[in-house]
Amino acid sequence: MKRAVVFLVAVVAAAIIGGTFVLLLTPEGRSNIAKLRSWWAEPQEAAQTKAVVQPQAVFAQLNVIDDTRGVLSLDEQKGLFDGLSEKFRDPMSLQIRHLRRTTQNRYGVCGEVNAKNGFGGYVGFEPFVGVIAVGVITQIELLDRELATHHPDYLKMQFAKFGCPI
Repeated sequence: MKRAVVFLVAVVAAAIIGGTFVLLLTPEGRSNIAKLRSWWAEPQEAAQTKAVVQPQAVFAQLNVIDDTRGVLSLDEQKGLFDGLSEKFRDPMSLQIRHLRRTTQNRYGVCGEVNAKNGFGGYVGFEPFVGVIAVGVITQIELLDRELATHHPDYLKMQFAKFGCPI
């Protein structure tokens, strides 16, 4: 009986911790937290003006793991996902970080992408540059990961060629 209670407590604790990580680490979870905060603050704001906090629109399939998602609009996020989906075997596993706009072209974007290989393991972040025009085919160019890792000057030169600030 004592083992069953300990096991039950461990399962409940794991569920609570797992749910907390989902809320804090996924874009959908963060938008739900923003909704809860606005709902909680609503009675206090009722005496003042009624302001509604709108979370930023996100394209949930584009998994940006840092806070650079705001660089792109919702349509541009969809375009980037579509362009990257053509390059990788498992587009739902893509992780993107360090998104930024290029200085030479208002439709240009650069960053780093990580994806799973055929065995299900992530292979490491790979730099990319691309052009995203809403309603037009997205062009994405992946830069060589090995050269970028062992020769950081090469990566700086390639990003500079496309107008990506580092």
